[in-house]
Amino acid sequence: MANELAHKSVGAVYTRTEFEDVLLHVFNSQATGDMMIATSATQLSRLAIGTANQLLRVNAGATAPEWASSLSGLTLVSPVLTTPDINGGTVDLITSLTVANNVDIGNFNIRALSGTFDSLTSGRVPFASANGLLIDDADFTFATDTLTVTKIGAFEAAGAINFANQNMTNVDIDSGDIGAVTFSADNTWSVAQTGMTLTSPTINGTVATTGLTVPALTLSGSITGAAQTMTGMGSINGLTITANTGAITAGSWTATVISPVYGGTGVANNAASTLTITGAFALGLTISAGTSLTLPTTGTVATLAGSEALTNKTITITDDILFRLGTDSDQVFLNRTATLTADEELANVIVGTSVHPATAANSLIMSNITSDGDILMLGNDGGNSKAFLYFDSSFPNLVLYNVGGTWTGGASAWVIPAVTINGLTLGGVLSGVSATNYVDAGASYMEIRSTGNTVIKYVSAQANAVGTQISFYANSASPAANDWIAYWTFRGNTSTTAEQEMSYLLVVADVVTHATRTASIQWGLVNSGTPNLAMQLAAPGILTLDHSVRFDQSNDSAAVANEVSLGGYEIAAGERSLAISQENPVVAEAIGASDRTLPVRINGATYKIMLVAV
Repeated sequence: MANELAHKSVGAVYTRTEFEDVLLHVFNSQATGDMMIATSATQLSRLAIGTANQLLRVNAGATAPEWASSLSGLTLVSPVLTTPDINGGTVDLITSLTVANNVDIGNFNIRALSGTFDSLTSGRVPFASANGLLIDDADFTFATDTLTVTKIGAFEAAGAINFANQNMTNVDIDSGDIGAVTFSADNTWSVAQTGMTLTSPTINGTVATTGLTVPALTLSGSITGAAQTMTGMGSINGLTITANTGAITAGSWTATVISPVYGGTGVANNAASTLTITGAFALGLTISAGTSLTLPTTGTVATLAGSEALTNKTITITDDILFRLGTDSDQVFLNRTATLTADEELANVIVGTSVHPATAANSLIMSNITSDGDILMLGNDGGNSKAFLYFDSSFPNLVLYNVGGTWTGGASAWVIPAVTINGLTLGGVLSGVSATNYVDAGASYMEIRSTGNTVIKYVSAQANAVGTQISFYANSASPAANDWIAYWTFRGNTSTTAEQEMSYLLVVADVVTHATRTASIQWGLVNSGTPNLAMQLAAPGILTLDHSVRFDQSNDSAAVANEVSLGGYEIAAGERSLAISQENPVVAEAIGASDRTLPVRINGATYKIMLVAV
């Protein structure tokens, strides 16, 4: 049957090679590109390859696959179409379309019931900008029935404009007629008004210079001030003040004679405009360069010559103004508002090649700018001056005196930061040294000396059985096996050389892995001028000796048959050594499969030593 999968006929009987041959099964009319499909529940058949650009789809009866040249009836779910070309037809049933770029429809129209533009703001009126792009602005809004525009250019109204009692500000009316207008507030004319006639005006209150400008004016009668104030007056000629009911607060009083009743001398001022006033007056003067000088009602005015006693006065020196002492301004004080970098010079304050730290803003700077000038601060003790601080600029040295007294930090002890001390004598207790507050010798070492036998004594006040503890911490960033954890060296002088090593005690880290960390102790002695490792104790408890162990005098009973005897035996004059002897061969007693016990005779008594197989 056409297109069926069938066995290739090779004869009545298949050989193994023929049975396993890949060519054993073939389709009828099989060609390159054909596909195998099931045409029934029991039959496999060939689907011939389609033509170019055809797609494989299920036929209309949904019974078998077939080749097709279109996608009619196909629903695409979230497809990604790269540069699709739709040349005709209608795109229907689009419920949501997201466009990731600009869409250009050319010279065509877009029609819709409504449109939403994400770049526009609610309440603003959209308008066309460059290239027809719709935009909006906060100055152009519409709400309910009100259109609000911040600025309106020139326009022509075709009808009446009802401002509904709203205010109009900064209005410039250049033409037309204004009638039946009531001014309910003050009005300011920005330019001189000519041709304006005021018929029988009534001026109530004060006429100020900004309210009315009056040119030359001739008075035909008297003016009653009625306790009112006239300010900014110009020259008034021929004026007689008949009563002291007012005050001249501004302007120039050009009269050469001022009556003593009004604070004058009654005589003409001299050519230098020196005003002499005798009496208790509070006087305000305007002196040269427009500087205002106000004299106090009481007190003393200091002069440049002689000595003045200032009482109940506060001298205020503003920021960045020098306060100088001495004929040559040798000592200066300055409240510096800006920061100052390290070693920065400052005119008249920090001079020469200076050495100083950086300072923050608003720092008080006290400086002696005299060459080789020093600074000395003293207090008074019962009429006796005593120094407490002295800075010698020549060295430079800072000397802090206690004058036989006791240093104290007030409510709490002094805290001294990092400091280099060339010589330190302690007369009391040095406290405060802890894990975070310690003595740091840097790359060198700290030496403690004493003329007595006891150099260092450690005392612990702990109320427990732990006692005094000394901790030696090898703080290595990269610990490794065989690192030295602690090394004690014992030194002394020889016949020719001072401070030579005689013995040492060493702790070694054999294993630095935390869970299995292991250490050992080594004890060395100098032998004939050369350090020698005499004894080593390993972590498992193994003691290794460089030579035989020697004991003092030891009593040992006579050897006993079948037992090992241990005892001290003299091997040289004054020296005894541990020795092992036995009467007869000793047979160890078996315990278990491999362990044994060995009877041993020590000082007349019999013991059994457990021997464990390893």
